[in-house]
Formats: sequence, C-alpha cells, structure tokens
Amino acid sequence: MRVENSAQSLVIRLGVTALALATSPVLLLVGGPLRRQYLRHAYRDDTRALVCKEEGWVRPAYFVATNSVLRLLCWPTEQLLRRLA
Repeated sequence: MRVENSAQSLVIRLGVTALALATSPVLLLVGGPLRRQYLRHAYRDDTRALVCKEEGWVRPAYFVATNSVLRLLCWPTEQLLRRLA
C-alpha cells in the first residue's frame, strides 16, 4: 500500500481496531501466543519488510503489528506466559 493514500491507511487502521475489539474475549484468553506467532511470521527473514521508506509503501501487517488495542488485549496472556516460563 502506498504511503500517500492516507484514507486507505485510516480504513485499515480502524478495521484492525474494530476486529480486535470484536474478538476481544478470544484475545484475552489466547492472544499472547497468537500475537507472538503472527509477529514471528511478519518479521521472518524471507518476507518483505513492513515499511519501505525508499519506495514509499507500507504492508498492511504493519498496522496489525503496531496496533495498541491489540497489544493491550494480548497483554494478560503474554504476562501469564512469562511468569510460567
């Protein structure tokens, strides 16, 4: 997605937040492992970077990886897994 298209990025950002709120019961229970697995997949060596400033594009996965509502909903299970490990 091109960086210049701010309307499209706003729609994606709001969509990610809305989906996070809609699935909040699931994320509160198993969000930590799901988020960790998604971030591992998004930051693999054989995938494109989330942001390419030289070419002026952003992958939609960037909005998932940086969404604060999603991070907040996954926080309890992440903390629980850290204490158990």
